[in-house]
Amino acid sequence: MTVVKIEALSGSRSRVLLENEESFVLYKGELRKYRIEEGGQLSEAAYRELQTQVLPKRAKLRAMNLLKNRRYTEKEMMDKLLGGGYQPKIAREAVDYVKSYHYIDDRQYTMDYITCRAKGHSLREMEQKLLRKGIDRELFGEVLQELEAEGFDSEEEAAIRHILIKKHCTEKVMDDREKQRIYAWFYRKGFSLDTVRAVMEEAEQLGAERLWLTAKVPKFYEKFGFQVTPREEAPFVTKCVECPQYHNGCESEVMVLYMNVTVQITL
Repeated sequence: MTVVKIEALSGSRSRVLLENEESFVLYKGELRKYRIEEGGQLSEAAYRELQTQVLPKRAKLRAMNLLKNRRYTEKEMMDKLLGGGYQPKIAREAVDYVKSYHYIDDRQYTMDYITCRAKGHSLREMEQKLLRKGIDRELFGEVLQELEAEGFDSEEEAAIRHILIKKHCTEKVMDDREKQRIYAWFYRKGFSLDTVRAVMEEAEQLGAERLWLTAKVPKFYEKFGFQVTPREEAPFVTKCVECPQYHNGCESEVMVLYMNVTVQITL
């Protein structure tokens, strides 16, 4: 089998292209070990060892290392491995391997995604984001039915109230133009306009001395007067610690704003 080209990808990795247009990525040491040179011949024994031992083992280790930092759907992991130069059959083998240990579980991922984000997102928005992650509509619907059967409340009004408070909206600074901006923002996020209007009318009747929120980027809210405060001092019990993303790429802080001045809404 003739080696048509060896393309350097980095100081240590190269892509090997064979005469049958098949390609794979190897390290410098492996090129030397298997005596792979551009224009040279790759023996059948060396090819078989690479395809059945070296590359599958590396792909599995790569998948395991990726999962140390964050969770992946099946599609996300396949895309990641393919993007790293692994052949489809080897990437598939690695994904099936981690799936066999439930390190990747699209059903559980969908369930956790919905329960962790329902408070601030519409069902349509969550469905669209999960579709981009490779979760199909059928699985989304099945998981949602399971959650609702267990008492999960996906009512959008609660989500809208939460977002309005988190974005520190007050009736004192919302004129008609600003309300229209809010309606448009919620509409783009997949919320029903009728529901948004109903909650906005309710919000106009509310007043507060302090506003509380959880923030992934506290510095952004500090310019509005919010201050980081110990989680145990908040008058609510945040569910952040129950979310699988907590301490797994998401480090939120509890913040408070003392309402001695009005705050302009920014969407």
